[in-house]
Amino acid sequence: MTRGARRSATDFGITDAEVADVLASPSRVAPEQDNPDRTRFSGGGLTVVTGADGTVLHVSRRRS
Repeated sequence: MTRGARRSATDFGITDAEVADVLASPSRVAPEQDNPDRTRFSGGGLTVVTGADGTVLHVSRRRS
């Protein structure tokens, strides 16, 4: 996880376990629209964006 992603997760009160759960069993997976080398995983109220090598680049709570 990059420092920016870790900071974002901490700011949103998201734990590493929650991120791991989304990556292990996402409810939705899609390539990023602006950068197809990145993948957006959604599930459990979270969105996790990873790079081509699997590094977590961004973490956020999904808006309702």
